[in-house]
Amino acid sequence: NVDSVLTVSYVFVPSGTSGSFDGTPFSSWTGDGFTGSIDTFQCYLFGGASSVDVTITLEDLAGNVSNGITINIPKPSGANAPPAAGGTTSGPSHAGPTSPPLRE
Repeated sequence: NVDSVLTVSYVFVPSGTSGSFDGTPFSSWTGDGFTGSIDTFQCYLFGGASSVDVTITLEDLAGNVSNGITINIPKPSGANAPPAAGGTTSGPSHAGPTSPPLRE
């Protein structure tokens, strides 16, 4: 992890609103040049979007960039709805930091 940079790129569908950021502080990974796994935590605010395409790449100190891994995250049911009277909103919890919310 220390010698690599994890880049997260995202595109909201259908608007095409996009961006990218250094996801290293919000992620952990293991592996070698052939196999591995990545855990990363971001928060997406969907607005009018129906989904978001997220692509992750790793770059080592020599400047070698991995193939991108892309997933489509559908807008969750009830996303952007206000909580019920007196209620609170919550999501999955984890021990690591989460990125600032990324808006459509």
